Amino acid sequence: MPEPTKINHDLIDIRLIDEGDRQREGYGDTEGLAFSIDQKGLLSPIIVESLPSGRYKLIAGCCRLKACVSLGWLKIPAILKINLDEIGRKELELEENVRRSDLTWYEIAKANAALHKLKMERYKNGLPSKFGRSWGQKDTASELKISEAKLSQDIALAEASEKDPSILKAQTRRDALRQLNRISLGAPQEESIILKKLKESYINETYIGGMKTVAHGSVNLIITDITELQPSIMPDVLNKLLPTGHAFIFFDLVQYSDLIKLLSEAKVPHTTAPYIWHIVGEDNYRMFMWCSKYIVEPPNTLKSHHSHRQDPDSLHKLHKPYRLLLTLIECATARGQFVYDPCTYGSSLIKACIDSNRNCRAVCINATLYEQSIINYNKITKEI
Repeated sequence: MPEPTKINHDLIDIRLIDEGDRQREGYGDTEGLAFSIDQKGLLSPIIVESLPSGRYKLIAGCCRLKACVSLGWLKIPAILKINLDEIGRKELELEENVRRSDLTWYEIAKANAALHKLKMERYKNGLPSKFGRSWGQKDTASELKISEAKLSQDIALAEASEKDPSILKAQTRRDALRQLNRISLGAPQEESIILKKLKESYINETYIGGMKTVAHGSVNLIITDITELQPSIMPDVLNKLLPTGHAFIFFDLVQYSDLIKLLSEAKVPHTTAPYIWHIVGEDNYRMFMWCSKYIVEPPNTLKSHHSHRQDPDSLHKLHKPYRLLLTLIECATARGQFVYDPCTYGSSLIKACIDSNRNCRAVCINATLYEQSIINYNKITKEI
């Protein structure tokens, strides 16, 4: 496709602009925008494509165009483009829309999902050879300046809302995600699939036996607790990570210096100040550390302090709450990625992974806890 040519801002006749079909379904406070333009001028030109007929097709800036029309403007500053194909036109419009501050959560999710689909279509034959791979969610997320996890959720919301419009009634994006989880878990035809997934992902094995079930270099995220083990297990555990993988290691205070020394000697990037989980309702705290094979910094959305109440169905004092695990999973992985716990004390990790569309393997090294978790399966598949 020829490279689109960008010409400097021109003043063009508003009457020669055709709006055509627009991606946005609503245009918000056009009157307020008109007042702002009247006071400060048009700070950002619209984008149009020059047509052979001498008219122009609007690509981006419909709200600004409508506001200027209401002000009685006859001409408007515009950036003119030529040689655009259909994908290029939609990309420009969507990229313009997703950067607006007045969109609803659904408009943002729909636009992000549509833009990713367009990018995949444009690069369906692969990126330039220097990349050595095809276009993926990571690339779209980078262009949008959002996390890959957020893009994955937006795609899931956009897809689900097409099948079940009731999701659109959610007031916030968080409410929509919760409703999406309830719908997927509450559908009777899916119940057997969920239970099967739980039983496949949650196994009773020794630490060594469980490690053999996961290939080296295959894991995106490790979440585990070494309180009842030794820090010396960490090199073997970290070998399971992909080069871009993360690990969150819960530990006891007396293990701190040994763990820091081991990670430092192995030249593994890690945080020296521990993260804190405050157990709400108790005068009690748990510590965990972030580390990785090659990534030098933890996820930028990870908070240093987390407050979560222990789940009411916890079977062990080291059983992590569902909400804490979900937070860690969503800040460090994207939809479809693989989470691993080589020595878990409960099955909440499985539920968190299923709810967030991640793959998972959790090894329960305590047979009694494992059996009790099996008994409680029906309970843990309900919304906590």
